[in-house]
Amino acid sequence: MNANVAAARRFSLHVFRVEEGLGNASLLELPDGRFGFIDWGTRHPAAIQRAFELIGRHTIAFIAATHAHADHTMGIGDVLREAASREVVVERFAYPATSTHKRYAHLTRARETAVDLGVACSAVSVDEFETAEGPQRPPALAIGDGWEVRVLSPGSTLIGKSEIRAMQKNVVPGNDTSMVLLFRFYGGTHAGRGLLTGDAERPTLDFARRTGERFPHLALRNDCLFVPHHGARSGVPEWLLDLSDGAIVISGRTDSDHHPARDTLMAIAYRCSVSGGKLYCTSYAKACHEAYHGHTDPRETHLVKPGRCFGDFTIFIDDLQGAQLSQSSDPGEARRVYGLCRVSSPLPRDAAEASPRR
Repeated sequence: MNANVAAARRFSLHVFRVEEGLGNASLLELPDGRFGFIDWGTRHPAAIQRAFELIGRHTIAFIAATHAHADHTMGIGDVLREAASREVVVERFAYPATSTHKRYAHLTRARETAVDLGVACSAVSVDEFETAEGPQRPPALAIGDGWEVRVLSPGSTLIGKSEIRAMQKNVVPGNDTSMVLLFRFYGGTHAGRGLLTGDAERPTLDFARRTGERFPHLALRNDCLFVPHHGARSGVPEWLLDLSDGAIVISGRTDSDHHPARDTLMAIAYRCSVSGGKLYCTSYAKACHEAYHGHTDPRETHLVKPGRCFGDFTIFIDDLQGAQLSQSSDPGEARRVYGLCRVSSPLPRDAAEASPRR
């Protein structure tokens, strides 16, 4: 093996296919062997079992809920209890906006569980109030030797407004409060950067971009992009895709009518054709099935039936080669021929006409 490759430091992003609601559940394996949960929108025991098989007895550096919606938080209490039963240390539980006024909210119950188990928990946001030395550095969920996991959004002022609006409407704070997280290596390389966006909406993403402008080492250009809001039509600005130079990830459930959206898939396909990147999706999207139905060899029609695409999968992001798929539970590459993420062979006419133009 090449010595340089052997010396590479690595993040491993484990993405789990979730069928409850829209569903989002991922596990970030840190270069020092610790782990971080980023959302856990499933209570399915098998998914939690798979996650802890990866973790073993290693420490969980953080559990982060990008925001309070159930499809990102419903299983966090179960994760906390499972860690306690296995005597796995959880160092902290972080979230951007509180929802304690809504007693049945999953985030509220998860916070209660964390307190009962002695896990430190707190709201986290980017402080917008400047000190005498200038803007404060964004908070970190984890820091190691030459790497870090930083919170780029939301801002503290937005959080305050959103909490009051949510309380007035008796709902949990929404997508505008979603965390945007950057994990990266630094020192002697430009590779090894991942961006995870939760369900961030455009104002929240714009704030993250401004954070990157204030702190250029935290710029949003990345080797691995976790697409906002399950690939919803309105949640993926063109400028965000333009910052991705490698793997693009979508978490979506089977047969959703709107997630990921056809327009989003086509925009990602265009970006991948420019950058040489690839899209990895947990489920074969309904948009793919509709676009390619009737355009495949009848002997291979099983590939265009609704169902899984890559299923659960792992992407390695290292500081030398960027991002690459490590493994997947379903044969996503076989489906890719019939998906809107396919860009190296001709698309059906209706799909080709829908592709973005510049």
